[in-house]
Amino acid sequence: MAVTGESGVSPSGASPSAAGGRLDLAELRRRYDGQLRREAEVTHALEVVEHGPLLWSVFPGGRGFVTYRDLGGLEGADLDRLIAETVAHFRDDPSVIRFEWKTRGHDLPTDLPDRLVANGILPMDVETVMVGRADAVAAPVDLPPGFVVREAGSTGDLEGDVTRLTALQHEAFGSDAGPSVEETLAAVRGSAGAVRLWLAETVGAGSAGAAGSAGAGGGSSAAAVASDPDGAPATVVAAAGSRSCRARPSPVCGAGRRSPRIGGGGFTAP
Repeated sequence: MAVTGESGVSPSGASPSAAGGRLDLAELRRRYDGQLRREAEVTHALEVVEHGPLLWSVFPGGRGFVTYRDLGGLEGADLDRLIAETVAHFRDDPSVIRFEWKTRGHDLPTDLPDRLVANGILPMDVETVMVGRADAVAAPVDLPPGFVVREAGSTGDLEGDVTRLTALQHEAFGSDAGPSVEETLAAVRGSAGAVRLWLAETVGAGSAGAAGSAGAGGGSSAAAVASDPDGAPATVVAAAGSRSCRARPSPVCGAGRRSPRIGGGGFTAP
């Protein structure tokens, strides 16, 4: 993970004192876990089942998804049992083609990745999450010549913009990465402004060069903006994907290796 920003974050919103102006990593992790995990990740799911500390969800296209804020102190045999129950749940659901167990590098217990592997899960690539205060990065940006950043749909063609953004995501992360065009359009149109997409493109070329989203919901996004309970932007999270677990009808998906940084992770099972 890369953490960026000019000041730390404390529960009161004030900047904590830290040598060299470094961010308070523990507080950023707390806000990340609180704002962008669990319920925030299943907003657009077709079905959500709460099982212990986990939320088991199903998205269009037969995509299962496992999320949690923490595992509630489970470890050892109790954790193994939870993993096995998760595998069985998705294995026995005929609507699920594959599923993902989304993990982060600071998840506990530290042997979670090993226990997932022991259940037949293969790790995917580790990915990076960047976290910082929105007010530290909310400033004009000098774009390279020939580029423009705009909100998807700002030219009157939301479907065309989403189609190009989805094609870019599939090219970068694979054809099964993230939601479809139809799912994304439904999320944007049904969110009352809570889900917004932005793109960077070459002027006059009509091709998206980068994409981001404000919002959440079981798919990858290049960027997300979280807010405090009073609605004030508090944290920016930008993810170059996230290591995810993908399971086909039998085993499950897993977690990233523990790291001193915030990171996403996952495993895949044939």
